[in-house]
Formats: sequence, structure tokens, C-alpha cells
Amino acid sequence: MKFTHLSPARSQTWIFAITLCMISIQGFGDTLVSTVDSYIRSYKTGTSYEGEHRTLVGYHDNENLGLLRGVVQFDLSAYSGMTINDVSLSLTAVAGQDGDQHGTTYADILLKDTGTTFGYTWNSFTPNGGDTSGATLSTLTGYDVYDGGDLVGGDIFTFASSSDFISAAQNAIDVNSGILSLVIYAPVYEEQGVKDSTITRNFYRFAEHSTLNISVIPEPSTLLMLGLSLGTLCLFRHKRV
Repeated sequence: MKFTHLSPARSQTWIFAITLCMISIQGFGDTLVSTVDSYIRSYKTGTSYEGEHRTLVGYHDNENLGLLRGVVQFDLSAYSGMTINDVSLSLTAVAGQDGDQHGTTYADILLKDTGTTFGYTWNSFTPNGGDTSGATLSTLTGYDVYDGGDLVGGDIFTFASSSDFISAAQNAIDVNSGILSLVIYAPVYEEQGVKDSTITRNFYRFAEHSTLNISVIPEPSTLLMLGLSLGTLCLFRHKRV
């Protein structure tokens, strides 16, 4: 079998062409750190908590708490004109999850899109507390908070990608100046807390600096400019060989 030897310049050209094809099909990955990690409380509807830099999700009957919904926000404006191919959200558990021995100790944690930027109070959402009627973007299924629970400090929990999650991220880029705002809540714990007076608390704690893991496909014009620039460089190097 006869093999054709390629010069270094031609080899680089082929490598570059294959790389461009892979980017155009699969996109490239990136990780973003949240610009907001906070939560809102139904018992303090007009008070802002963005300075606490943590995310609480669930219920606590303390007069300052009530229903607890986490809010996180990311800035995707750097990807203007690009197409989201995949997206997931990762949260780091904080030691000291807190739950009563009463009621169900396992609950799903749901992720919703606010569809807009938000303030940092219960009243700043529409309707109050955040619109949780829309599609669930992703779910963490059946985690326990009682007596330390399943969420051990330092463990990372990830809301997996979904078509609705991808659509929400794309909408943030196309319509909302790149701002993706998300609400995290546990409807089972909320319902139990409201209906059962023996339950004093069931909630999750997550640390600040949640991360959004995304894969994006550049717009065609970006790939074209990149191709022309690197193609010219390869040709220049070929002529020098």
C-alpha cells in the first residue's frame, strides 16, 4: 500500500479543516460562573437577599423565611449570534442540609426559567415568587434533607440538559440581552410546609458560584472569518517551506 507524504503545511491545513468541520457540527464547550446566587422568601416579600451569596430551596416556618426559592443568573451575552447546542447547571451542596422527621423526606428539585431578568425580592417576580407554571427545564430527583440527607457538603449536583433548557438559554441570547435567569424550587416541600403545621423545615442549601456548562455553535460568518484567517496563515507558511 502506498502512502502519500504530506508536507507540514499541508498537514496543518487538513487538521485545521477537520477542526472547523467538528466545530460547525458539534460546537465548542465553555463553563460560565453565575453572576447571581441568591434566594427569595415568601415571609419577607419586599426584602432583598442578593448579598447572602447562597441558594436555599424548600420551606422553613421561621418568621423571616417561609417558602424558599433559589435564584441564579448567568450572562450569555458573549455568545450573541451563536446557537446553543447543549446546556446544564451545576450546584455545589453546602454541609448542613436541614429537614424535619415529619412528612416526606425525599423531594424533587425543579429548575424553571424566569423568562426575564429579575430583582432579588419575592415581589419582584411575576407572579410573586416566580412563575413556576411553565415547562420544567430539568429535575434533580428524590433527594433527602433529613438528618444531613443525601446532599453532602462539597458534592456537585447537576441539572441535566433538555430541549426546554436549551430553548431557554437560546431565548436569553436572542431576546433578553444574554441574561439567563433561573428559579430553583421544591414543590413537595413547599406544599407540605404550607399544609402541615407539624413540619417546621425542609430545605436544601447550595453554595455560591454555580456553573453553567454550555456548548455553542458559532454563526457561519464567524467560522468563515476564522477559516479565511487561518487558511491565509497556512498558505503563507506553505510558500515559505
